[in-house]
Amino acid sequence: MIISYLGKSFILVISFFFLINECKSQVLKGIVYDRTTKQPVTNALIKVGNKISLSNNEGYFTINSFSNMDTLKIKALGYERFVKALQNLSLKDTIKLFLVQDGFELNEVSVKAKRDYLRDSLSFRNDYSSIFNYKHQPLKDFVVHRDFFSEVPTFKGQSANNIAVFNLLSLLNLVNSKNEPVSKLQQTLLKEEDQDYIDRRFTKQIIQQQTGLTSDSLFIFINKYKPDAIKLKGMNDYQLGTYIKEAFKEYLEK
Repeated sequence: MIISYLGKSFILVISFFFLINECKSQVLKGIVYDRTTKQPVTNALIKVGNKISLSNNEGYFTINSFSNMDTLKIKALGYERFVKALQNLSLKDTIKLFLVQDGFELNEVSVKAKRDYLRDSLSFRNDYSSIFNYKHQPLKDFVVHRDFFSEVPTFKGQSANNIAVFNLLSLLNLVNSKNEPVSKLQQTLLKEEDQDYIDRRFTKQIIQQQTGLTSDSLFIFINKYKPDAIKLKGMNDYQLGTYIKEAFKEYLEK
């Protein structure tokens, strides 16, 4: 009876082991499109668990070794954030994902509550810390030694019980001396962070309060006079209000 019990337990453990390996060997393939134009979205940031990818010129991306319980997150300049649980997607073939362009809801009456920018910014930095914090690393960092029970995530082709694992970012550095993949990700993330900051401060509601503009006139004004992140970070709320009034005066004169 004891032998039978141990046999069943062994089978369960082995089955669980193969299930885990099968999950880790999965490859998520997808294409990111603009919902309106149906054109591919280039340089969209795709994050699944602790894995990050960047869509190419055809909007195509791949993510290796993920869990069906993970959440798919996509960020791209000029588009609303996309978040969806993988278990709600059909992953058998290449999935098609459609992003909605950021727009101005000109008939919107209610004003949404402001989110805590500092909290969201810290969360954003934490989510993509491996990219933000990446620096040129010496060759000795190519291999990372870890304890057998470490929770360091594994990568494709790496056995779960390996004591020495490859550092993915160091590998990128070794293969490409210019660090182009990582550098491109860093630049995209920084642009996304700056754009998010601008959108939170140079808002439609604030401009409407200062100018009274609506509809197309409001849209044109925002696109023409939107300051860059560096300039905006140098303004307090009073200075921003003054900037909008002066820009509006110039807008009327033209």
